[in-house]
Amino acid sequence: MSLMERKCQECSAVFEGGPRAYYCPTCRTERQKVRNREHKQKKRKGLVRPLGSIDKCERCGTDYTVEGGNQRFCPECQPIHAAEYDRTTAIVFYRENKDRINPLRNERRRIDSVRPCVVCGTEFEHKGTSALTCMDECARIYRNKKYMSIHYPRYWARHGERRRGINRIRVRRIKILREALGLCPQCGNEWSEPKILRGFKPRYCGACQEYYLRRSSDDGR
Repeated sequence: MSLMERKCQECSAVFEGGPRAYYCPTCRTERQKVRNREHKQKKRKGLVRPLGSIDKCERCGTDYTVEGGNQRFCPECQPIHAAEYDRTTAIVFYRENKDRINPLRNERRRIDSVRPCVVCGTEFEHKGTSALTCMDECARIYRNKKYMSIHYPRYWARHGERRRGINRIRVRRIKILREALGLCPQCGNEWSEPKILRGFKPRYCGACQEYYLRRSSDDGR
């Protein structure tokens, strides 16, 4: 759902926000200050879960490694919970604002009920949605980074480097966490001491070393 006018749950002020925006910018800042103070108090009392510790998933009960302070579910249950939460909050917001949403939606459906596919150019019925492609195959091509970089170079130059930077930070954090747990930072498996070759000792385990040596020998054939 796009940005719409929403009512702050704290001060009842009207502001523009997304589906999960419950507070206006002013109240959001104040709530963030309160959360920071509470977090510092919990940290002094030793009630904060350290990164790398083990906790139980609230959905399935399996153990998972804590990789963030707000993590409540294991990696398998997190997407399921996010989808369920989005469906619940979306339907509640729709029922409260359907008198404002439906006229815009119906008008969008009546005018220009078909649009050309951005990939193949075939006209298709979008049924009031924001769909840009006529079929799943065109959607896959549209999402492909190579297609975006060729046909939308300005967009990719503006957003591609930001996405790559976020991914690099995420990979670096995962490697640091694996090293702290005594695992291989490259593959995440148990650490096995690698061999020192040409006076160089790699930072990954022996299993990764054997894999890279075997791959380089296969590529040289």
